[in-house]
Amino acid sequence: MKRKGPREVTYLTVESKTDTSLNIAWNNTYNNKCTTNYNVTWINLETSQVKYSINSANKLYHNITGLKACTLYQYDVDTLADLGQHSGQTGRISKTDGCPFTQYIARKNFSPAAEIESEEDEAQLKTFI
Repeated sequence: MKRKGPREVTYLTVESKTDTSLNIAWNNTYNNKCTTNYNVTWINLETSQVKYSINSANKLYHNITGLKACTLYQYDVDTLADLGQHSGQTGRISKTDGCPFTQYIARKNFSPAAEIESEEDEAQLKTFI
């Protein structure tokens, strides 16, 4: 009888993020006894640079570090089984923090309907448009 491959992870999500990191987590594969590892892969969507890490089966999270601020990344988790089978990747896309416009707006406490109060604010905002 042929054994089935491992199941894909569920609820893959970003738990927290900074300018240079994404802390991702996922649910287990329904106590699939043949699961041995989770292969975590992340891709910088601007440069197509690929990196990966292998997590043990009991570690259902990974802190991806060394990322570039304000950049889109695709991250995938692939379940690996004891006989070398793969589940197929479960993937998502997220952007790291640190976008200059977002930081400036937050620091100035602007809202979409806010009035620009000074020439300096107007000049600064024009650099982002």
